[in-house]
Amino acid sequence: MKSTTIFKVAFAALVFAACSSEDTQSTADEATGNFNRDGKGLASLQAAATKKQTQTFSFDARREQVVITTESGVKININPSLLKRNGQPVSGMVNVEYQEYFDAGTMVTANKTTRAIMGPDDGTAADAASAQPSADAAPPADDVTLAPLVTGGEFFVRMSQEGQTLDDDSQYQLEVPVELTGEPDDQMIVFKGEKEDDNQNGTTEENEDVRWQKDTEQGGGNETPVWVNNNTYIMNLTGFGWSNIDRFRSEPGPKTTLYVDLPNGYDNTNTNVYLIITNDNTVAPLDTYYTSTGYFSEHYGQLPIGLQGYIAVVSESGGQWEFGYKPVTITANGIITFASTDIAITPETTIVSTLNSLL
Repeated sequence: MKSTTIFKVAFAALVFAACSSEDTQSTADEATGNFNRDGKGLASLQAAATKKQTQTFSFDARREQVVITTESGVKININPSLLKRNGQPVSGMVNVEYQEYFDAGTMVTANKTTRAIMGPDDGTAADAASAQPSADAAPPADDVTLAPLVTGGEFFVRMSQEGQTLDDDSQYQLEVPVELTGEPDDQMIVFKGEKEDDNQNGTTEENEDVRWQKDTEQGGGNETPVWVNNNTYIMNLTGFGWSNIDRFRSEPGPKTTLYVDLPNGYDNTNTNVYLIITNDNTVAPLDTYYTSTGYFSEHYGQLPIGLQGYIAVVSESGGQWEFGYKPVTITANGIITFASTDIAITPETTIVSTLNSLL
């Protein structure tokens, strides 16, 4: 606790110094309406952060069994006989591209959040159905219900030869240490993800968020379980791309909508806003934007009143990260307001370590 307090004081000093050096320019910008930030700059920073999470491996498919250990200690267990290319068993060298996300800092900087499509029987779906968003709410374009997840880790796996991804019916397994995200949770299931083009300025393949959905293909329409054995999550996977160890949040009681009001010049074309839930591995994007008020919000008013967490804001100015955060306790239709002095030029490493120290 003492080290965390010292760190927060140090970060506050860093932010104050950054704000002081930028104060005159920031004030002039607000007065003239000229801002040195755009969506392409933020997209570039988040794409670079994503690439930093990429690990690469290779193995010989002639081996009977392959075990790849990642930087965090995750094991990728591969039986090469279960891998195919163009319908034929794989032979020769196979390349592996891999990403992993376990903490709020890297999820925010790389824009890889924990939010999924909610069905009628999922988590707090009954509460979500009864929650009434405000009249000018902007739901997702495909009008699905989205809700935050508790995660045991997000993963991207691609195996290929000569640039061609192996067949979707290829099978492998991930062993994930539970300690990377907390205590064992036997309610976890497998979620699969797809990149989500939100049509913001500068959106690229690398910095796009991932929208998650329960994996039911492997279970013949049923949820695919995540097994817990010796403090290890075991996830059996078929096909490549994004997978996640997750469960929907499930809190009783009334739900509401959260709004975030940012200073002039920060909007949905150049800024991302996230809700980080305290004592839980949840990072949810506030990607509903109200042009009439300039408020950022989440979807469908599914946040439990009394829930505690933090709001994190990231943007870009002159090729550098801009960052700010505030604690939040969810109240009915609450509005969290950031002043210009609450957001400052901040190194990426400081953003990551700051957000990770909050949980």
